Amino acid sequence: MKIRKYDDGDEQGWLQCRVLSFLNTAYFDNVFKAKEKYEHSSIELVAEEDGLIVGLLDIEYENEERTVCSRGTGLGGMIWHIAVHPDYQRKQIAARMLYEAESIAQAKGLNRFEAWTRDDDWVQLGYIKNGFLQVDSYLHV
Repeated sequence: MKIRKYDDGDEQGWLQCRVLSFLNTAYFDNVFKAKEKYEHSSIELVAEEDGLIVGLLDIEYENEERTVCSRGTGLGGMIWHIAVHPDYQRKQIAARMLYEAESIAQAKGLNRFEAWTRDDDWVQLGYIKNGFLQVDSYLHV
């Protein structure tokens, strides 16, 4: 399995991986027909195995404070999508993608990532295991 930059030719695999990854989560209803394009700069990674996209990570980041993120000082990045295909979960793929993204972000002068998620305890615990701190929560009806 290799982690690499997203390429436009990955879109169909990215969409399939995302929908399958979110199917049994609180994000089951968040389905896309096309991959998002970002207004600001971004780090877009995929995990690939045998030609199949098995993981994805999209981070839109700031070149100017407070243009993407809502917390902290300095430049940050917002994790918009992180997902691992169900057949490949629990293999540290998300952690490996985050580690790669951190290296890229540090080279670009970013000092943090932010992420918003819904109420899946196992997802929140995954973020915490990867060094995130919960600083806010709200109810969504």
